[in-house]
Amino acid sequence: MKKHLLNLLIIPVLCITCTAQVVLNNVYDNQNYDESAIDILKLKEGGYLLSGSTTTSGFHAALLIKIKANGDTVWQKSLDLTTYGENINQVIYAIDSNYIVTGSTRDTNASSAAFIMKVDTSGNIMWWNRYGGLGNEVGQDIKQTKDGGYIMSGWTSSNTFQPNPNMYEDGYVVKIDSLGNLEWQTQFGDSTANYFYTIDTTTDGGYIMAGRTFTIGTNGDMWMVKIDSLGNFQWEQNFGGPNIDFGKSVLQTLDGGYILSGSYQPAFLGDKNAYVVKTDSLGIFQWDKQYDFSAYSIIEGFKQNADSTFLFSGTVQYNFNEGFLMKISPQGDSLWSNTYRYYNTIENSIQHYFYNMELLDNGYVAMCGMAYDLYTPSGERGNVWIVIVDSLGCADTSCLPTGLEQSNPHPVQSYFEVYPNPANEFVNIIYKSGRCDKITLVIYNTMGNEIVKFQLYGENGSFELSTVSFAPGIYNCKFINSGFETVKKLVIVR
Repeated sequence: MKKHLLNLLIIPVLCITCTAQVVLNNVYDNQNYDESAIDILKLKEGGYLLSGSTTTSGFHAALLIKIKANGDTVWQKSLDLTTYGENINQVIYAIDSNYIVTGSTRDTNASSAAFIMKVDTSGNIMWWNRYGGLGNEVGQDIKQTKDGGYIMSGWTSSNTFQPNPNMYEDGYVVKIDSLGNLEWQTQFGDSTANYFYTIDTTTDGGYIMAGRTFTIGTNGDMWMVKIDSLGNFQWEQNFGGPNIDFGKSVLQTLDGGYILSGSYQPAFLGDKNAYVVKTDSLGIFQWDKQYDFSAYSIIEGFKQNADSTFLFSGTVQYNFNEGFLMKISPQGDSLWSNTYRYYNTIENSIQHYFYNMELLDNGYVAMCGMAYDLYTPSGERGNVWIVIVDSLGCADTSCLPTGLEQSNPHPVQSYFEVYPNPANEFVNIIYKSGRCDKITLVIYNTMGNEIVKFQLYGENGSFELSTVSFAPGIYNCKFINSGFETVKKLVIVR
C-alpha cells in the first residue's frame, strides 16, 4: 500500500465555555438494559428512526426506535434474530420507503456474520440475509445504488473472496439486489489487518470506502479504496503518521474529490485528535487538518453542506466524555464548535458519546449516540441519546458557539438547584446559564459571613459539594450570572 506521511497543521479549537441550548435533548431508557443509537434517519413524514443495539439475556439485540419530531416514542422494537445477538450499525431508506439496516449477528458464541435486513414502517421484518464465509464478518455501512439495490461495506476474516487469502481481517464489500440477493462480494487487504467503516457512491458509478489499515510498520493508518461499479479495484491511498490513526467517514465532495475524517494520534500513547484529509478525484493529497480539543477526540459523523462547508460530530474526552459538533470551511478551517451533555447531568456521572448525525431542514442537525450512567448497576447504564440543534449548534441566538465573534443579544434566563435539602454531609448543585460568561456561587451563613465562593463558567453542569465542615443551621446560596441573581436557602442537619 502507498503511504503518505503528512506535514500536519494543527488547528486549535477552544474548549466550549457554554453548552448549547438544544431543540431536543432526550434519552430513551429501556428499563434494565444497556442501549445505544449508532445511526439516525430523518423520516419523510416527520420524526426520526434511531437504530443500534440493546441487551437481552446478556446478549445484544438489534434495536429500532421511531420517534416524533418532539421526541415522543411512536414504537420501539427489539429484534432478537439469533441466539447470541446482533446489532445495527446503519439504517437507510429502501427504494419503496421502508427501511434497510446492516450490522452483525452471531449464530454461535464464536463467530459473527454480516447481515442486511429490510423492515417496514412499523418495524416488522420483511426479509433478512446473512453474508460472509466461515470466519467473522461485520456490516458497518450501507448505501442505495443506482440500480435499486444496495452496497454494504465492513470487514471479514473469512479470506475466501480474494485471490491471495491471508490470516488477517480484510475490508469487505457486498453488492445485493433490492430483494437481498447477492450479486457480488469482494475483499481488500494485504498481509495485515484491514477494516472498512464507511462507503459512499461516486459520480462515475463506482464506490469509495474508508477505514483503517495496519500496513507493516504502522500502528494503523487512515485508508481509502476506490472501486468501480462491479467491485474491481481502481486505487488506494493511506494517510497518517507512525501512531494510531483511522478513518470513520468518507464523502465525495462537490469538486469531485474526496474528504476523509477520523482520528490522528500525534504522539505515541498521547491523545487522539479529530482529523480531516482532503484529496482530489484520484485520492491525491490536497490538505489535512487536526482539531486539537486538548483531549482525546474522534470524528464519528461527517456531512457536507450545500455551500461546501462541512459538519462533523463525535466524542471528546475531558474529565468526562461529551458529544461535540463542529463546522469547518471548505478549506478545513474551524468556524465554530459546541459540546453537549444530557440535561441535569451530575458531573462525571454520565459519559456521553455521539456516533452519527443527520442534516435536517433549515440547517438543523440531529445527532445520536449513548448516555452512559456510571452510577447505575452494570448492564443498565447505557441509554439511547438524541440531540437536535440549529444551524449554529444552538436552539436560538442566545447560545454563542466557540469561534463565533458576535454578541449575545438575547440572554436566556439562568437557574440553579440545590439538593438534597435539608442536607447532611454533601449537597448537589445544578446550574444552567444561557450565556458564555463566568458565574459566581457564594454561600453565606445567617450572619452574612461568606463560607465558600466558587467562580464557575456558563456551561450547564452539576457538582457535589461536601458540607461536612458546615455547622448545622441555615445558609443562603447566591447564584450570580450577568446581572441575574437568585438566592436559595440551604439547611444543614446532623
